Amino acid sequence: MTDDRYGKGIRIPIQLDGKSDLANVSGDELLQANVELLLGIERGELEWDPEQGTRFREMLHKKVQTLIANAVANRETTDQINRYDPNVQALEAIVEKNGSQLKVYVRYRRRGSIEAGGEQTAVIEVS
Repeated sequence: MTDDRYGKGIRIPIQLDGKSDLANVSGDELLQANVELLLGIERGELEWDPEQGTRFREMLHKKVQTLIANAVANRETTDQINRYDPNVQALEAIVEKNGSQLKVYVRYRRRGSIEAGGEQTAVIEVS
């Protein structure tokens, strides 16, 4: 059963639906698409809101210890999600760096949800 309380939106990464249109999602898939889009924006990328976005790309190019990278990622995800998506509660962010690629695994859940298994994970890849 899908939860359509939040409407429908575009699937991230953007895909076609086979009818020459963009694929739509709803429920938990829409929530995940929103989180991935929000956290995939680089800080300063949007001229109309330079504070929106994360600094994950900066962490890719700096030599940062894992503990510090995880702390920064937790702060970045919590700040962005609390400010721009009131439907989501960030739980944890873990950074994995492999050469010229950075992956941030973000655990989150729908705000107000306390049911077991209600957590989801979004993966933000930066290269």
